[in-house]
Amino acid sequence: MNDINNDLFDHFDLLGMPLIAIEHNKIAQYNSSAENLFPKFIKSDIHDISYFLSSKLAGTEKLIHINQEKFFIKSTEHENTVYVILFPMDEIFAEYSSFFDISSFLHEIKNPLTVINGTVQLLKNKSKDSYTLKCTEIIDNECSRLENFVDEFGFILDINLNYREFYILEFFEEMLASLKVLFKNVSFSTEISTDLKKMNGDRDKLYRAFYNIIKNACEANPDGNIKIFYTIDTTIKYRDSNKKRLSSMAKFTIIDEAGGIPENIRNKIFTPFFTTKSKGRGLGLIIAREIIEKHKGRLSFDSQNNIGTVFTVLLPI
Repeated sequence: MNDINNDLFDHFDLLGMPLIAIEHNKIAQYNSSAENLFPKFIKSDIHDISYFLSSKLAGTEKLIHINQEKFFIKSTEHENTVYVILFPMDEIFAEYSSFFDISSFLHEIKNPLTVINGTVQLLKNKSKDSYTLKCTEIIDNECSRLENFVDEFGFILDINLNYREFYILEFFEEMLASLKVLFKNVSFSTEISTDLKKMNGDRDKLYRAFYNIIKNACEANPDGNIKIFYTIDTTIKYRDSNKKRLSSMAKFTIIDEAGGIPENIRNKIFTPFFTTKSKGRGLGLIIAREIIEKHKGRLSFDSQNNIGTVFTVLLPI
C-alpha cells in the first residue's frame, strides 16, 4: 500500500469510520477504527470477515449488525483492491437527531392525515353516489396504510424498554390464543425443556417481536404446524457489563414446514420495506429484530428448500 492509501486510511480514522481493504478475498489493510471493530465481529460469530463483507456487498442488504451496533457498508474498487467503508449508523443518527426531530416530522405527517381521514368520513356520510363512495373507500384505506406505516416507522426509531419479570408459558399461551383466531387451520406445538419459568424484559415489546415472527410463519404455512421450542443455550454467552459476568442465553426456536424461503430472497428478509405480501409493509421482521437486539439478543434464521424455515431468538437471562 502506498502513502496515498495510508493517508486515505488515516482520513477515515479521523472521521471515526472503519475502512478495510480486501485483496484476493483476504484483508490486506485496515485502519485503527476497523481494528477496534474486529473483536466485535468475533463476538458476533463472524470469523471470516472478508467473506462476510464481500457477501453483504454482493447482496441487497447493506445494513449490517455487529455486536449490537449497526453499520451501513459501501465499497469502491481500485486495481483489484476493494475498499470497504463501514458507516456507524448509531453515531450518524445521533448527530442527525440533534438538529432534526424525527418525532415532530412524523407528527407533521399525521396531522394532515387526520384531516383527510375526517373529511373522507364526512363524504361517506353525506354522499349517495356509488362512484364517490368507492373513491372515499380507496382514500380511507390508503390513509390507514400510511398511518400504520408512520406508527411503525416511529416505533422503530424510538424503542424504549420497560423491564419486568413475566411468566414465559403464559406469555406464549396468550399469544397463540390470539393467533389461533386468525389462523384457524394452523396447529401449534410448544416444548419447554428448561426449569426457567420466568424471564426479565419488556413483555409488551417482546410480545410484538415474537408475534411478528410467528405470524410470519403462519402466513407461510396457513394449513400446517408451527413448532416452538424454548431452552437454555449454555454454549453462547452474553457479557453483562453491569453485573460483570457472563450470562447464558435463552433460546427460542420457531419452526415451520412451509418448504423454505426461496433462495433469491433470503438475503432480503431483513431489508426494510421488502415484502412478498400484497398488503405487507415489510417492517414486521425489522421491528422484531430491533426489539430483540435492544434486549441485547439476536435474531437469525435458517431455511432449507422443500423443508422449511427455522427462526432462532437468543435473549440473555
